[in-house]
Amino acid sequence: MLKKLACLSLTFMMLLAASACGGSEGKEPAGSDTPVGEEPGGNIPSGPEDPTPPAEQSVWNREPTVKATYYEDFSEGIDWQNDWEVSDQKWGADNHGTSHNNVFYTTNETRVASAGGTGGIAVLRSFGDLQPDANKRRQGSALISKRLFGPGKYEVRMKVLPRLGQCTAFWTYYSNGSQDPNTIKYSEIDIEMPMEGTYKKWSGTSYERFIDWNVLAERQTITSDFTSGLNDGQWHTYCFEWRTDRENGDRGVVWYRDGVKLGEARENVPIYTAALWVGNWFPPDASWVGVPDFEEAYMYIDWIRVTEYNDPSQPGGGASPNAGGQPTDLGAKPIPQNQYIANGSGANIGENNALLGWTGEGTKGTSESGTYIALDGGKRLTQMIRAQYAGYSFTLSAEALAVAGEGKCKVYAEYMLGTVSFGKTEQIVFDASDLGEKSLSFDITNTNADGLRIVLETEEGTTAQLTNIKLVMN
Repeated sequence: MLKKLACLSLTFMMLLAASACGGSEGKEPAGSDTPVGEEPGGNIPSGPEDPTPPAEQSVWNREPTVKATYYEDFSEGIDWQNDWEVSDQKWGADNHGTSHNNVFYTTNETRVASAGGTGGIAVLRSFGDLQPDANKRRQGSALISKRLFGPGKYEVRMKVLPRLGQCTAFWTYYSNGSQDPNTIKYSEIDIEMPMEGTYKKWSGTSYERFIDWNVLAERQTITSDFTSGLNDGQWHTYCFEWRTDRENGDRGVVWYRDGVKLGEARENVPIYTAALWVGNWFPPDASWVGVPDFEEAYMYIDWIRVTEYNDPSQPGGGASPNAGGQPTDLGAKPIPQNQYIANGSGANIGENNALLGWTGEGTKGTSESGTYIALDGGKRLTQMIRAQYAGYSFTLSAEALAVAGEGKCKVYAEYMLGTVSFGKTEQIVFDASDLGEKSLSFDITNTNADGLRIVLETEEGTTAQLTNIKLVMN
């Protein structure tokens, strides 16, 4: 099993901070009491090596010494009985918490390799406001470590959940539950995205003490702006390094993405050991994360690594004694794919008998083979897909069951800046003699784009029945 806790009792390993919080490919040599790059006598894998060259200057006065390394690559699935609680917890307001039913994994070598993973892959689902079952809306998923970790380097290789309205996060957490500033014991360090309703902004926060926002909230937050989007469908390694060596002036938290330093906090640094969380959840504040106008979406985790340091710490907590629920083994089934269009076959009805997720004039139709979207002549239906940026590539597809009249039915995407359209893709065109399934691929090239609008429309005097409307990232 590629998860071990390697205790270094005889020889301390020196570690360069910037080089360790970097790349996401390859395997690093196994090691315990051995400098990085040398072959040890034992066989303790510590995860993928970092191909990023060391920074010219360290962020620390004195490099840390390593106490232990924990590495999880899900090559034997998610050990929900010993290592991870598969969360059914709820926190915050106006959401349906997290559910173990939203957590999946695969160890199928073919599926993992095809997805660009290494050992296994954990898949965490989220339901937005366009989920037809109202009891599942704003429901996410999370894994919580059953062991505690102290100061060190925390890394996760993942694909973020690509839709707004939820918070994709990687964080430590412990609270003794006290409501008294004199007795509170607290520890939390976060990586969170999106920020301010855009996937071009990311944040990291270090909390030393926290009760609530009105009583006590000692924290420092850093944010980073990106010219490209964070939800690009690619694997990225997110990292924070937590130091508590006040004596040598090495107290702080430094955040990285793919080995590039994003920012640091030198104040409000926690000292208590804590559990590690990774997942997605729904804050109630739309100004923070945006609106969850999607049906369902997925984040993917390739591996997690915690390299603990011998920096000072105090015993904390946060690891749940609960087993949580059991995750679902996908076996040889395909890894679920993010499908950006909600209600693409017209099965779900929202308020005022309108098609859930769509704006305009269209109705639900039924046939022996299933449901479809029915459009009368000269009508137009649209659906917004927010937070999609230049450089992203998609395939749009649709199936026409019937077209009646002399005109055409068209399916395409518009490039959006807010609510303003400034261009469109080529069109999928159907007519009475040209039905069936069709698709087109396109790239977003305009750097001003921050979303897409999917359009279904008919010409005057022409009706259509459309189903299986999908948008997937290439």
